[in-house]
Amino acid sequence: MERATIEARTRVKRRISGAIIGVIVLAILGVVLWTDRCYVEEHSVFIAIIGIALFLALVFTNKVVRIILIVLALGVCLTYQRSEFTPSAESGAVLTLRQTAVLVQKYRQSHPSEGFPSRIAPVTVKCRAQNVYEFNYQSEKSQLELSTDRFTLVAVPFAAPSSRGLRSFAIAEDGRIHVSRPNEGRPANRSDPVLE
Repeated sequence: MERATIEARTRVKRRISGAIIGVIVLAILGVVLWTDRCYVEEHSVFIAIIGIALFLALVFTNKVVRIILIVLALGVCLTYQRSEFTPSAESGAVLTLRQTAVLVQKYRQSHPSEGFPSRIAPVTVKCRAQNVYEFNYQSEKSQLELSTDRFTLVAVPFAAPSSRGLRSFAIAEDGRIHVSRPNEGRPANRSDPVLE
């Protein structure tokens, strides 16, 4: 009887120590991810699910699994890269262009006699492209058309003191994304290659 009580107490102590370790590891991981505002904004549900799963795993699994989970979590903390890297900023710009183009197309559908709007509200920039890209919109009429039948929305990287290797992107009414070469210093246009 006493042996069973001692074993039960030992299990409870292990779970409490696992919970304490879990809270510490989750706090460290949370601080690392929270400093990247974009990641948190884009993946808040994912972060919450992973956090709860990691905490439960650290409380209810054996010692070997706990050590593996702690090493993995600390590895993420040490190797995590912020969102200012070129691919993330560019993907944010392309996503912003696509979502804004959808809104412009919807406007044309609901205003067929007018066509595309002459001006649009300020573009809601995806987090990773904020403070990296500037967005400009232009609409135009073909000579024979009564309504505005063309538009171009361009994402141009802000000038930086050092080269970042960023490209400019443009989307038109056909929905295709055109891309300039990195550091070309000009906005992309319809004559640039189409992004695959």
